Amino acid sequence: MIDLLMLRRIAFVGLTLAGAFALFGAWYSGLWPAVAVYACVAFALALAMFPFDRSGGLSIAIAALTLGPFAGPVMLLAARGPALHLGDINAAEDVPQPTTAQRIYGEIAQGRRPSNRASAVPALDQVFASGSLCHQQTALDAMARQYTPQFGPALDCALASEIPAVRVQTAAILAHLRDSFTARARALLADETGLSGSALAAEISAVSASGFIDAATITELSRHGQGHGPAQAGAA
Repeated sequence: MIDLLMLRRIAFVGLTLAGAFALFGAWYSGLWPAVAVYACVAFALALAMFPFDRSGGLSIAIAALTLGPFAGPVMLLAARGPALHLGDINAAEDVPQPTTAQRIYGEIAQGRRPSNRASAVPALDQVFASGSLCHQQTALDAMARQYTPQFGPALDCALASEIPAVRVQTAAILAHLRDSFTARARALLADETGLSGSALAAEISAVSASGFIDAATITELSRHGQGHGPAQAGAA
């Protein structure tokens, strides 16, 4: 099984070495050659991580852009703690208790917990206020896989986390969600989804309520849905 936390640590070590090389290179050979080499290494690390850990790869890319040569040390310090193997739950004799985020995500996904702000969000707020790095990253992964607008306040809390790596990962997830919903909105307006009837209405509703679409686009989507409804009804 792939050890995602160890994989991230290896990438952070590589980013740290690249940052050290960039600092020394800037002193001896000039700023821009060192910046170019560091950017290439950071991009290569993010690209290598992406197939195994999408949020980790995005985190490396954003950290390299925002923190520069200090991205590696910051993320490496934040990633301290025991490694978590994906197969440990099945292999261990004493199965560990699931985290708060895992329980909430599992209950929402299986329909046992109502999807409203009063039930799910406050518990996730507590995870980002006082949880460990592992627990906060688990919650972020869960929300990224099954995002709903109710997770907006929890993501705001994650952006204010005391752990730099969590803030960087949250920024990467928000950027990914924004790009994803923007692309879905464009596909709807261009009639490229292949959806019709109730499926089209549900997609328009989900995209409009995502929190990542501006008011003008929401209005266009509403008009687009109204325009397709009568036509499809007449064709039927």
